[in-house]
Amino acid sequence: MGKAVWKCTLSVGGFTDLLLPVGAKPLLVALQRGVLCLWVEVEPGKGCQEVRRFDVYGTGHPIMSVKPCYVGTCFDGPLVWHVFESEVG
Repeated sequence: MGKAVWKCTLSVGGFTDLLLPVGAKPLLVALQRGVLCLWVEVEPGKGCQEVRRFDVYGTGHPIMSVKPCYVGTCFDGPLVWHVFESEVG
């Protein structure tokens, strides 16, 4: 089976653990109908899955993630959300 793009919703001001196929690649962070979403490129038929953690912070908030890796930024009216992937702790 080939690749696909999956849409996942994220919790604002907290973290979201997602079960994704190994090697999933984050593509975009954006609002859709007022909900913060993450689109990832996956290979659904790969078989193995892993838990991946995505943390959402507002501008000026301390980044508390373990080994944070920047994924993207999203504008939500007057608010701005920054998404990082971190180690599952």
